[in-house]
Amino acid sequence: MEVSIMKHSNIILTLAAVLIADMALVSCNKESLPVTGTFTMTVNAARGYNATKALSVDDTTLTASWVQGDSVKVYNETRLTDLEGNLVAQSDGSSIVFAGTLSGEIAVGDILILKYLNPDYSGQDGTLEYIAANCDYALATVTVASVANGKISTSGDADFENQQAIAKFTMGNSEGTEMLSASQILVSVGDDSYTVTPTSATREIYLALPGFSGQDITISATVGTNFYSFTKSDVTFEADQYYAIEVQTKLVSVTWDSDEDYGHGGISISGCSYGADNGIINMSVERSGITFTSIVGSIASIVINCDHTDFTPPAGWSWNSGNHTLVWTGTPSASVSLITGAESAIYDIKSIVFKMGD
Repeated sequence: MEVSIMKHSNIILTLAAVLIADMALVSCNKESLPVTGTFTMTVNAARGYNATKALSVDDTTLTASWVQGDSVKVYNETRLTDLEGNLVAQSDGSSIVFAGTLSGEIAVGDILILKYLNPDYSGQDGTLEYIAANCDYALATVTVASVANGKISTSGDADFENQQAIAKFTMGNSEGTEMLSASQILVSVGDDSYTVTPTSATREIYLALPGFSGQDITISATVGTNFYSFTKSDVTFEADQYYAIEVQTKLVSVTWDSDEDYGHGGISISGCSYGADNGIINMSVERSGITFTSIVGSIASIVINCDHTDFTPPAGWSWNSGNHTLVWTGTPSASVSLITGAESAIYDIKSIVFKMGD
């Protein structure tokens, strides 16, 4: 009899334990069920460098801060959907409060991604102000701790991380003896390229671009009538990092597109006269011939794009009737002559391009 009572008691205790476990499971499931509606949300947000509406440089350190009115979108990664509405910065500063109204489906434990997103890297002007207004892209992740009384609370602060790198390029010549003010630079990374056109020529240019690893990078700069280039292999730019780089570029070419360019870019011309009439440049060549002299390195080739000449090209020069160019190629030299042996002329010159070499 006693054995029977003990067995009965064990059965009751076992059933009680199962019921308690089931009740806990039901309670847990009830708390994690998603709720659809409109909610308010407030979260603390912090940033380090991560570029936003306000950027400044202190020596070689880039600092950032939020500006009141900055807004972020919220994506529910758990439910793979955006929440309608946005969160808005309530003040200026690097550590501030975001608050706003959101609508959609949400539950305790959901992972939310806060997105400050405007990654348009085209058409940059080389300033931090442009980057802050047009190129910023930052993310933060928070976890929903509670959904109650129309309010979403999170388990931690939103620590934003930038999704791109920012570089400051200071332009100089290959010898490091002269700073260069570029009117445009082109940065090529692998198959991608980014053009920066400042409002006026400058030696310091800021560029925002996605992070990359182990890529070849080429920086090409237009400085007046001259074209410079710099290439480096196996380069890595990490997202959320700021790079201050002095670029020692090599002179690649000098281009004269108008008669006002002649004699500029470190190359002089003598032994001729020229002028533009209704936009057409004609050049009269003296009997002694033309001499091009460079103080910016050796000339490797000269291409004169023109309509025609009235002389037979001398040794070292050739005429290409297909594209109407008078071309010199030879051993790179600081001085190149075009001696026709008689007074002659070059008609309707479109451009003169000097390729530089060692």
